[in-house]
Amino acid sequence: MDGSTPLPRPGCNTPIETLWFGQTVMAAGLAEETCRDLEHTAYGLAAYLNAAETNRLQGGSLCQAQGERLVAAMEFHTDMLARPVVPAWLCKGKLVSDVRGTLEIGYSHFAGRLGQALPHTAAWLAAHRPSQGDFHFLWETLTHGSALIE
Repeated sequence: MDGSTPLPRPGCNTPIETLWFGQTVMAAGLAEETCRDLEHTAYGLAAYLNAAETNRLQGGSLCQAQGERLVAAMEFHTDMLARPVVPAWLCKGKLVSDVRGTLEIGYSHFAGRLGQALPHTAAWLAAHRPSQGDFHFLWETLTHGSALIE
C-alpha cells in the first residue's frame, strides 16, 4: 500500500517478488499480502483501521497520516473483487478469498466524515452488508454502517 513502488523493509534484503508472493507489477493500493490471499490482506487493513478509529476517538490522527494509502487499498481491492475477471498482471489472474467484514470503519471515516468519494468501496459494501468477519473485525455494519452509500 505504498503507491506504485513499495517501500523496502528496513534491514531486509529479500527480493520484493518473494515478499509479495510473486507479484512483480505494482499498483497503488496493492498490499503485500494481496497475492497470498485477501483474508490476510483484510487482517492488516482491519488492524490499522480499528487502531486508527480508537486513536481518532482519543484525539489522534492515524487515519490522516495514512489516509491516502488506506483509501487506495480499499478502492483497489474492491475494484478488483468486482471485476468478472482478475487482470492477468495481478496475482497471475487469481485472487483468493475476499475482504469481507473489514471496510465499514474506513468507509465511515473517509466517505462519511470527510466526504471523499470511494465508489468501488461503496458498491462493494452495498452488496456485502451486513458485514461479517471474525477476530478483531466484527459488527462493523452495526457500529459504522451509517455512512451514506454512494
